[in-house]
Amino acid sequence: MVSVEGALGLKAEADDDPPDRKWPRMLSDQPSLAEPRAAATTTNSWLTRRFSRRSDRTTAADEAQTAFLQKPFSGPGTTAAYARLLPRLLFADRQATSVEPGNYAKIDMPLALLWGRKDAVSPPPEGERLQRLVPGATLDVFAGVRHTPL
Repeated sequence: MVSVEGALGLKAEADDDPPDRKWPRMLSDQPSLAEPRAAATTTNSWLTRRFSRRSDRTTAADEAQTAFLQKPFSGPGTTAAYARLLPRLLFADRQATSVEPGNYAKIDMPLALLWGRKDAVSPPPEGERLQRLVPGATLDVFAGVRHTPL
C-alpha cells in the first residue's frame, strides 16, 4: 500500500473539538480564487527555489534539485488540479474515513511508512503514531531528510 501524506487528515489525539473552518474553507473552494492562489504558490516555479531555502537548509536547492522539485508542478492542467486538491489537504473532511484513528486498524495489507527525521510538515511523531495504528506497519525514518528527500 502506498500512502501519500497519510497523517494529514488524521484527527489529532487531543482534537475532540476542531476549530470552525467554515469561512476559510468556503473561500478556498471559490473557483475564481483557487486557480490564482495555486498559480501564485504551489505551482509557482520561482517560489520552488525560495521554499527550498526556507526549510532547515543553509543553502537553496541547486539547479538540478530545483528542476526535480518543479517537475510535478509543470504539466498541462497542473495548476487547476492543485487548485482542486489544496482545499482537501488544508481542510480535511471531518467525516472522512481517514480522520478516525480506529479506522487505520482495518488496513490489512503491508504498509511501509517512509519519513524524514527533519520533516516539519509531518513530523516523525506522526509517522510513529500511524505505525502504532496500522497492524504490522513498518516505519523507516531517514536521517537528514525533510518532507521531501532533496
